[in-house]
Amino acid sequence: MKALLIVNPAARDGNSEQLKDIQSLFLKRGHKLDMYITTKQNDATKITRKKRKEYHVIIAAGGDGTINEVVNGLATTRTPLGIIPLGTENVLARELHIPLKPLKAAKRILKKRIRAIDVGLVNNRYFTLMAGVGFDAHVASRVEPLLKKVLGSAAYPLTAFRALFEYQANELLIKTKKCQIKGYFCIVGNTKGYGWRIDPAYRAKMDDGKLDVLVFQSKETYNMFRYLIGILLRFHTLFPDVKYFTTDSLEITARKPVVVHVDCETIGTTPVRVSVAPQALRVIC
Repeated sequence: MKALLIVNPAARDGNSEQLKDIQSLFLKRGHKLDMYITTKQNDATKITRKKRKEYHVIIAAGGDGTINEVVNGLATTRTPLGIIPLGTENVLARELHIPLKPLKAAKRILKKRIRAIDVGLVNNRYFTLMAGVGFDAHVASRVEPLLKKVLGSAAYPLTAFRALFEYQANELLIKTKKCQIKGYFCIVGNTKGYGWRIDPAYRAKMDDGKLDVLVFQSKETYNMFRYLIGILLRFHTLFPDVKYFTTDSLEITARKPVVVHVDCETIGTTPVRVSVAPQALRVIC
């Protein structure tokens, strides 16, 4: 097997010794492992697109952001994705039951057990976990890298609680083939959650050809606080002003531009079209 390991040098749990151990493991098993160190945003996507036909597997070594970049170079191709989880949350690795210790994850890749999963598509950007429009995208844009390094996964809920008192919500219009719904922020899940036991789309399955959509219809600070508590305790779908449904596509518009994220990486503002690409990504898991 010939593999390309794409490494984010800023990953929270990565170090050179772990990478050397992984290279040694591949070599001992008779496999070739080349390494590429990213230097800037979207670097992983560019190198994946350039090299994907030259390798039997492309391995993302980093957090969910690095994985997202590699996925955007691999989705809809036959080249499988390998994952070495080195991030803060490692949500996709947890969803796929990939070991969180890098060397164990590398051993799992060598077993070559491939699973096809769905990916979501926001305009021209793929995602494996979630997309969000409104409050959660605002939170994703405000999480400081230093805070993530110091606090790890706790950085996200802390930033969310701070954002409650500063975020100015704008009304969204969510359109599907069957309905139109208004709300103030929207989450579209391909998987259950964000990590840190936060699972807003807790019914989601990554191979059912559907996206799980949540629309939150109130904007007052106390209601946003209620939503957060409801999500943490997993009773948010009991609220009458929270709509939960599945679909294969939707459009989200707003009178004023509203920030959008995929896999906790902000990518722009509304309007957006969101759809699912069924089983468009092959993952070794």
